[in-house]
Amino acid sequence: KTFTTFFKKTYSSSMEQLYEEFSQLLTNVLSEDNNLRQSAESKINSIQPTTQILLHLNTISTNMVPEIRQMSCVLLRQLIVSQGDKLAQEQPEALEPCKIQLLQVLQIETEPVVRRKVCDAVAELARLFIDEAEVNHWPEVLQFLYQSSTSQVATLRENALQIIKVFPSVFGDKLKLYTGVARQLFWQTLNDTEAQVQQASVMAVCSFVENLSHDTWKQFQELLPAMLLIIERAIVTQDDASLLKSFIEMCETASLFIKPHFSGVLELMSKSISSSELSDGSRQLALEVVITLSEATPSLMRKHSKVLERLVQLLLQMMVEIEEDEEWASQDDIEDEDSTSNAVVAETSLDRLACALGGRSLLPHILSNVPQMLTHQSWQYRQAALNVLAATAEGCSKHMLPMLDEVVTCVLPLLTDTHPRVRYSACNCIGQLSSDFPEKFQSSHHARVVPALVLVLQDSSQPRVQAHCAAALTLFCEDCPQEVLAPYLVPIVKILSSVMAAKLQELVAHQRKIVLESVLTALAAVAESVEKLFMPYYDQFMPSLKFIVQNAKSKDLRLLRGKAIECISLVGLAVGKEKFMEDASEIMAILLKAQTEQDEFEPDDPQIAYMMSSWARMCKILQQDFVKFLPVVMNPLMKAASHSPELAIIPSTEEALENDEDSGWEFITLSDKQKFGIKTAGLEEKATACQMLVIYARDLKEGFSPYAEQVCKLMVPHLKFLFHEMVRACAAESLPLLLESVRDSDLALLNRMWDMMRIHLLEAVNIEPDEGIHAMMLESLCKCVDIMGINCFTTDQYQSLVTHLQDTMRTYVEKTKERINKRNEEDIDEETEDSWLEDSDSEENILSKVSDIMHSLFSTHGSSLLPFFNQLLPSFSAMLGPDRPKCERQWAICIFDDLVEFASEECHLYKDSFLSHIQTYVNDPEPEVRQAAAYG
Repeated sequence: KTFTTFFKKTYSSSMEQLYEEFSQLLTNVLSEDNNLRQSAESKINSIQPTTQILLHLNTISTNMVPEIRQMSCVLLRQLIVSQGDKLAQEQPEALEPCKIQLLQVLQIETEPVVRRKVCDAVAELARLFIDEAEVNHWPEVLQFLYQSSTSQVATLRENALQIIKVFPSVFGDKLKLYTGVARQLFWQTLNDTEAQVQQASVMAVCSFVENLSHDTWKQFQELLPAMLLIIERAIVTQDDASLLKSFIEMCETASLFIKPHFSGVLELMSKSISSSELSDGSRQLALEVVITLSEATPSLMRKHSKVLERLVQLLLQMMVEIEEDEEWASQDDIEDEDSTSNAVVAETSLDRLACALGGRSLLPHILSNVPQMLTHQSWQYRQAALNVLAATAEGCSKHMLPMLDEVVTCVLPLLTDTHPRVRYSACNCIGQLSSDFPEKFQSSHHARVVPALVLVLQDSSQPRVQAHCAAALTLFCEDCPQEVLAPYLVPIVKILSSVMAAKLQELVAHQRKIVLESVLTALAAVAESVEKLFMPYYDQFMPSLKFIVQNAKSKDLRLLRGKAIECISLVGLAVGKEKFMEDASEIMAILLKAQTEQDEFEPDDPQIAYMMSSWARMCKILQQDFVKFLPVVMNPLMKAASHSPELAIIPSTEEALENDEDSGWEFITLSDKQKFGIKTAGLEEKATACQMLVIYARDLKEGFSPYAEQVCKLMVPHLKFLFHEMVRACAAESLPLLLESVRDSDLALLNRMWDMMRIHLLEAVNIEPDEGIHAMMLESLCKCVDIMGINCFTTDQYQSLVTHLQDTMRTYVEKTKERINKRNEEDIDEETEDSWLEDSDSEENILSKVSDIMHSLFSTHGSSLLPFFNQLLPSFSAMLGPDRPKCERQWAICIFDDLVEFASEECHLYKDSFLSHIQTYVNDPEPEVRQAAAYG
């Protein structure tokens, strides 16, 4: 009432009319009519933010319809997220009504859903008033939290916990001061008489702990027994799944918090997974807790062998929960498997478990169950056993390799099983083994595997099995040495030709395509593997491939046509330019016609990616003869590479977009429980297009120069395209290639492009989060320095590079120390050591790139580099110490070698830093160190 009076008094009758219109707009937003809803949303967004705030506050306070109040809360929170920072800086007074009114509403709102949405809005508003120094400029919200948490009214206690859950940093810099208060608040609410308050407390603790530093965890670990009791009751009663989801998030980011009660958590979750009284969803959430802990703390999980044994048995039981489907084997349009079914969830979990724990811990439990399942009378068990082997092969590869012969012996007979789904899984298993044991599997087992696959391909009675057999053959060929596959070329080509001819007839008569799609991919893989040995078969297949491209134009045949285009390009690449040129003109005309149709393709059309990749292969085949086709292929390629994805930052509690499988959005959780979303449509095509541009620049060299500046303008900003690693990698790889393409023809353009690149490249190197791409960027920097030579940077840019190299070496040292500390603090086993060795190899690769950069700089700058080198000298000298790892000594010696070679007149000034070391290291036990020292 107070707010309504204030509103009327302040904003006159015209505002009252606007409020009535606004209520109608909110009603329309809730409509199922898309046009009506979108029109209402557009009109609301056109209202000034300050006016929107008042309208939302009035609605939340006075509207009698709960659904409208709820929607108004959601929109107000979104407005705070999108416009709050700007309003806080430019019109802070506009937020004052929010601070007052939302806290008042929380004390009187009776609808639980609306109340939670108001809490979410309060949490988002509180986030605005925490500055960079973590000072909270809204002290009233802290007072509200304290008063509500100690209130006699259960809903107020729940409100306080909801706000902490959504924004655990609400205490700001007062956290240390409030630690005891927070612990007491959680203790009291975990032992509350109301179940809703207890559950809200668990979720608030999970969120709060994720936001704590490790050294503060201990003060809150005493809460875990009470939390587990509440979680157990919630699982039994199958209450809101958000409780377990919050616990899973905490396990992912703060797994060691539960270390004192690790066994208790595993026992509770194992009991829940095995319960026949729980829903599939509840069992799967309990399973997710165990898998998340396995991934986050593998060394702890490996110690619980009994739990692992029971877990594997439970997963195998879930994997046999498949019903018979008589139409399965004959389906031509394959829908994705139900990702929520127990069988699929269990198989995915086994895959993750194997990758997390490795074969030493997991494989014994697999092998104690799978042999009996492989001979079980029920097809579900035989299929599940094969799926287990396929799912765990990657993670257990090190320990499965010695027994690969026995595995193959068990799998091959099931290629002729009586049930089609077992045969399908046997094909899948062969394909997976081919991928997870590349070359080793093919070289050791070709004599048994290839004839068996050829035999299955002959059976056309089960199209889905036949198609998957062709897919298995594809995977086998992809990593198969030419000399291994060559003896089987005749029977493979014979069966592929026979199946292709039959399925082309089926395509024309009945539009059935599933087998034909897989056969085209297999044919391409065979040609790619045997290369020129495929030449005798070129004329046999090319007419059919051209026929498919020319005639498969309907929407449901887009994938088939794309695969045919891919197959043509791979076959042409395999046989070489001389053979391909016999009908290159006709094929290029076909592809050019298909290219001109690309403007009519829908954004998700699979032909786009196939077309781009195929043009790149044509470029490899034709080399400079391809230049004349660039005007046709570059426009759609640049369009795809220029795609800008739709982005959004939403509150963590907003799940509408995330839960919509057709929305095309993917989300990651940022700090303080916000979610960053990106619409993925077009992203893969963008990455493919960027790869193709790199290929053109690399293969055509100066022939690509007319497009160099245009591509440069595109690629430079993509050095910081954080939404796709491949895009950044391609951007980095492209820069020296683009410079190279114009170096001999246009010096002015060369310098202009380098001016565009250099500052952005240095900035990108500084912020790149992925170590592999960081190494690629450093390599790109080396090549650019080699091309541009001395004075390629300004003084400030040289200094920026020096600072980055110092930071890189400092980070390397810190990570090394961190691993040493973890060895002292945690129980480390062999698998964890293996994982750390992989991390160490990645970091050492970065160190080698530092050495490469110094080589490029010394070789192009000589003694003029020394003022900058002097700043790095302490770091390089420290790497020469006898106690340092071999990679540090090797690369440091290489750097001093370059000093001697390229700055020889001045190198005597540094002899005390390196000379005695390289004299000693000539006799080092490590050959890489000896070689570097001997060269020096």
